[in-house]
Formats: sequence, structure tokens, C-alpha cells
Amino acid sequence: MTETYRLDELDRETRDYLAHARERQGRGLPGLYVGQTDAMPLLGIVLGFAVIIATVLMTIPPTDPPAKEAMLQTAGLMLGGWMILAAFRAWAAARSGRYAGQFVYADADHLYRAHGSTLEVTDLGELRDVRAVPNFHDGKYQNTEVVLKLGRDRRTVKVFDELQGRRLAAFLNAVIYMRDGGEGGKDRSFRGLSPEAMGAAARLVATTGQFPADPAREEDGGGVRVPRPRRDGRPSTGLLGMLAVVLIGTGLFLALLTANYPFRDESVFAQIRDLPAKDQPPVLRLYLANDKFTAHRDEARRMLDGHYETAVRNSIAGNDPDLRRGLATVVLALKDKPTAALSVRTVEEGAPPGQQVAAAQRQKTVADRLADKWGITIGDELVAFAVMEDADVPANIELHWKFTADGDVEYVLSFRPSPDDDPVVSSRSIVAGREDVGRTIDALVEQVLAQTVGTPKVRPVLPPPEEF
Repeated sequence: MTETYRLDELDRETRDYLAHARERQGRGLPGLYVGQTDAMPLLGIVLGFAVIIATVLMTIPPTDPPAKEAMLQTAGLMLGGWMILAAFRAWAAARSGRYAGQFVYADADHLYRAHGSTLEVTDLGELRDVRAVPNFHDGKYQNTEVVLKLGRDRRTVKVFDELQGRRLAAFLNAVIYMRDGGEGGKDRSFRGLSPEAMGAAARLVATTGQFPADPAREEDGGGVRVPRPRRDGRPSTGLLGMLAVVLIGTGLFLALLTANYPFRDESVFAQIRDLPAKDQPPVLRLYLANDKFTAHRDEARRMLDGHYETAVRNSIAGNDPDLRRGLATVVLALKDKPTAALSVRTVEEGAPPGQQVAAAQRQKTVADRLADKWGITIGDELVAFAVMEDADVPANIELHWKFTADGDVEYVLSFRPSPDDDPVVSSRSIVAGREDVGRTIDALVEQVLAQTVGTPKVRPVLPPPEEF
């Protein structure tokens, strides 16, 4: 039967016995010790630093929302720190007897398999047979499986040294031999051996291949007695440790959250500075819209103002001073607004005879063309011209026109910084009629553009997507 113990719930005598076996690697004890490499603490340190470095690389500079970054940073730092701390705790616990390490130890009564702070203890009272099975892969030794037959059960223990695997099997088979009374089961002196003498004799068989002439005289160990493992206490619940983890994690999260705000501010604004000038206005507006960004608000405001002033100076160059001023005023008013959009409405108040049905389409055509040309000329990154179809809602820019009896078009163009404001400019003009209504409408659009922006830019035509 195999039982699993936490080291801190095992009785003191057994703990001291196993600690002595580990420290002396079984020398002078009535049993056989098979050491195994305990690389877990060192591996924990390596992986812990790897997790911390990966966390830093993923979150520095912190450009995502601070709470999201702080949660990821807290998780990475806590995990990496715990792995590093666990390694040092394991080494410290090994010195104090609270950490067993990695080894297999057998005496005449029990087989112990130590794994960190956990012990698997197998009672050998029903041990009947032991075999050592070495495993190879591509001709290279991997490990040895020591298979124990315990009554109707089987127990397999892996060791990673071929010689030690054979010795462990030889030790246990020697114990079986003596417990069964030797050849033919007739030697009662074997059965009467103490666990200490039986273990010492079996170890001699395993290490030298020689059976002692008088096993009863092989007892050694300097007075070390073979204990009977028992539970003598309860394992720690770890509640204090879990509470400490929660408190430390909460404190670390709050500290990182506080630190991330200025770091994110600096990082985001540095990225804005590195953008091409054409791409800066939208992100500057987003920067100013976020009240958590405080370090560079004045500089961001100056940069955004500069982009608008440069665009107005270079792009709004119409031949009508009043209409040029009106368009410049409504565009510059966007500097202080949360969204960079101007509404446009076009209204045909008088249609030529027989052309009333197409009035709505003409309104839409004029509005779409003006919005497109103004946008590409001034800069789509600075202003979006949105066509308004609701006649009851005031617009920033309104164009009303009507056809005269002579076929000319009289129109009024108005500009408001805000739809609720009175017009800052409202100018009346006329366009001479052309040979048909469509060309007259084209002339209207061209004249309005010439009066406001001068020669408009041409929007580049994107190539059609390639067919697969």
C-alpha cells in the first residue's frame, strides 16, 4: 500500500530519518539511497525571469488602457516573482528539513519516493518480486523502471541511473529473500533479523554482490533506527500565504496602474510626434479628448491648431473674399470641437419648368460633389463634410439656389461655425445658364469651388482589387 504525505504532516522521527538519508546520501544507514537531480528550483528561476522579461517587453511602453496593462503586468510579475521566490524557498526549506527534494530511498520496511515537499511511502510488507527494466531510445539510455509486485498490486518507480536502478532492484530482492527465510524458506534466522540488520545486509548485496556471512552482525547506522511513518499533524492550509498573495497582487496592481498613466502619456505622445504630418490631426484630437492625458495638452493643442491654420492658409484660396473667409471660419472652429465634422445642406428652391422631379437628385449631386472636393482639398484628416438631408436641422454650410426664367441660377451660400449660430457669411451670386440643366448644375458646383477654395485637388482613384 502506498500513502502520500506532505512533509510537514509526517512524524518527526521519519522526517529526521529521511533528512539524514538525503544529507549522507544513504551512507551508514540501513537502506539504499538513489539520488535524483532536483532541477526544479533552478528551472523555476530561469522561467521566472523569462516570464518577467516577456511581461516587460509586452507592456513597455504601456500604450494600451492603463488598467489592461496593469492587469497583464501584475499577472506576469506575480507569476515570475513567485517562481523565483519558490526556488529560494525550496532551497531554504531543504536546509530546515521542510523540503524533501528529489530522491528514492528504500529500507527493509518501506520505499520512499520524495518529490519536493511530498512523500510517497510504500509499505513493503507484501513485497513479492522486483524487476528492473531499463528503457532505451535509439540506443541511448533513458531511465529504469523498477517494478514492485506487492500482493495483488504493482508499484513502479522510475530512476534515471542504470546502475542505481539495478542496485535498487537487487536491494529489494535481497529483502524478499531474507524475509522469506532464505533458500527454501528454512532459515529462521533471516526472518528474525531486525529491519536495521536486514537493510544493512541487503545494501551489501546490492553494492558488492556478496551476501554477508552473518547478516545479524551487519546492523549499522550508528544507532539510527528504521521508523514507522505516521501522520503527526495537519498540513498547512496556506490561507495566510493566499491572503498575502492577494494583498501583494492588489498593491502591485494599484501601483502599476498609477505608474502607467504618465508612462502611457509619454509613450503615446512620442508616437504621435513620429507620425507623418498628415496622420497627426485625428490622433491629436483623440489625445485631447482623453482627460487622462495631461502632460502634453498644451503642445497637442498648438500642434492641432497649426495643422488647421496651415491647411486654411494653403488650401482655402478662393476668388471671393467673403466666401473664402466664411469657409475658413467654420473650418478653424473645428479646432476646439470634439469631432472634426461640418454639415452641408443643399436646397433647390425653384426648378426649371418640367424638371421638378429631378430636383432631389440635383441637390444630392451638388452636396456630394462639394463635400468631396472640399474634403480632399482641405484634408480629410482635418474635416469631414457630412451631407444633411433633414430640412429641419440647421447645417454649418447651406447652399440654396433657384433657376430664373432665363435659365440662370441664383444662389445663396451661408456659413455657420455651429448649426445654432447665425451665419458669419451669407453671400448671393449668380451662374449663367448653360445649354442644359445638367451643365448648369456643373457650372454651379465649379463656381462655388472657385469662390471658396480656388482650384480643388483631385482625389486619387484607387485601383480595383485584384481577382483571385
